[in-house]
Amino acid sequence: MVDTTVEARTKYRRGLNGDAQRRWLGVALIVPSVLSIVVFILKPLVDSLLMSQRRIDLLYSTKEVFVGLDNFGWLFSQPWFLPTLFRTVIVSFVTMGLQVVIGFFVALLTDFDFKGRGVIRSILISPWAVPVFVAALTWRWMYQPNMSPFGGLFVALGLMPHPVQWLSNPTTAMIAIIIALTWSGFPFVYLTIYAGLQQVSQEVKDAAIIDGASAAQVVRYVTLPTIRYVITTVVILRTIFLFNQFPFIYLMTGGGPAGGTQVLSIAAIKQGISAFNYGRAAAITTTMFLVLLVMFLLYFVAYRRRRTAGGEV
Repeated sequence: MVDTTVEARTKYRRGLNGDAQRRWLGVALIVPSVLSIVVFILKPLVDSLLMSQRRIDLLYSTKEVFVGLDNFGWLFSQPWFLPTLFRTVIVSFVTMGLQVVIGFFVALLTDFDFKGRGVIRSILISPWAVPVFVAALTWRWMYQPNMSPFGGLFVALGLMPHPVQWLSNPTTAMIAIIIALTWSGFPFVYLTIYAGLQQVSQEVKDAAIIDGASAAQVVRYVTLPTIRYVITTVVILRTIFLFNQFPFIYLMTGGGPAGGTQVLSIAAIKQGISAFNYGRAAAITTTMFLVLLVMFLLYFVAYRRRRTAGGEV
């Protein structure tokens, strides 16, 4: 009896030691990620918040002066601020919506087993391999009215009476940017959703079809609920990326014509790099962060209410 008790206590202590070792292993594994978040996300965020409350104008002085919310007052009083904010939101959400919708349906089409599927998938993700600099300048050339495929091909096919000055008009330039950004970011969305489709049980889909469900009903009631968290993650990531998008738009149009394609990131770069006013540039980037924060807080509040109304935990 005593031996059994001692053995049980020994096993208990070993179990405690094993649990402690696993906990420390878990801590050790997440430390690099936490340090990366602190160094590359939190520190720049704090620096931007502090810089936005200072006057840092290197054209006149290298001395930093605390000005509180003056930089934000300057930003909100600018006549270009609201149009630029609206333009940024339009580019972000329209492009994200196109990427998600097209990526979802293409992922559905390529989820079937057919000959040449690997080649087609390789072609579909090829835009991801093109550097941003090359892609942006290529699209800029393609929108040239006389020398590009979009210029001569549409006229030759009779789709247009004359070549369109795509990048010379603010409206068509915005459309051109959205098309180019959709092409550039489509592979990420496609691959993520395609990976999510592998989680959908084939047995459940077959059972739904046997019960009389159509293909559209299988997608709506089986596929979409299974991968809804994948789609939510894609929506969040692509919105953040597109809201902060700078190089592609800048290389295509530079924010023109007449500021017609200027987004907040370009405005921040112009203030920081061209005007050497880092305080005002930081106010713009901080405003971008706050806008994104408010949008996603509203999104998660609506999402939680929908789950509660649907009876989900």
